[in-house]
Amino acid sequence: RDSLLTMQPNQTKTDIVSTLSTDGYTRYDRVFTRAISKDGESISEFHVNGYDITDEQHYKIALDKLFTVFSNELLDTEKKIYQLLDVGLKFYRLDSALVSIITGETYEVSYVRSHKETSLKPGQSMRLSDTFCGQYIESNSMLVLDDVSNSEMNELPCHKISGIESFVGASIQTTNGPYGTVSFLSSTARGKKYSTQDENFALFVGNWIGFLLGNQEQIEF
Repeated sequence: RDSLLTMQPNQTKTDIVSTLSTDGYTRYDRVFTRAISKDGESISEFHVNGYDITDEQHYKIALDKLFTVFSNELLDTEKKIYQLLDVGLKFYRLDSALVSIITGETYEVSYVRSHKETSLKPGQSMRLSDTFCGQYIESNSMLVLDDVSNSEMNELPCHKISGIESFVGASIQTTNGPYGTVSFLSSTARGKKYSTQDENFALFVGNWIGFLLGNQEQIEF
């Protein structure tokens, strides 16, 4: 409202307007405003229209946060990985995040970050073929599931044991080769399909964690 008072007759401006919803999630809209003047000297009315850019804006904000964490020289590798997982959890609005190491046919949890009580702990292991990660790791790619119970993955032991309903996972490659996966998950279905941006974000996180772990491996070597 204050910005409208400073507009000149027939001026057009564009703003990004944020609104906090009751669940704490921020909605963003790109709003176009034109000050209409009949005499060229005074404003008689405003024409306003806009559209929702919430997903686009959250994606940009999350990428900026990833870069900030990744480039922070005051953080060691472990702290960076945990903070990258935090950024991913906020972006996807899911409950827990894991980094796993895969050795042969064994899937072992190496990092855990969760906003809720979880039984997941570093050191836990499963047979790789029993996990969601085992379904895509050979292709060095990623997997998104917005409603596991209604997908072809619903018979996997990891689903029956954990009750995971939403899953986003990407492979992690280091300079020394395949390492494992990064996963974001929740016990409730997401309610909408994952977008291309959602998929790309998981790949970004996997690549950046792989770079950090690869550097750490080289230092230890």
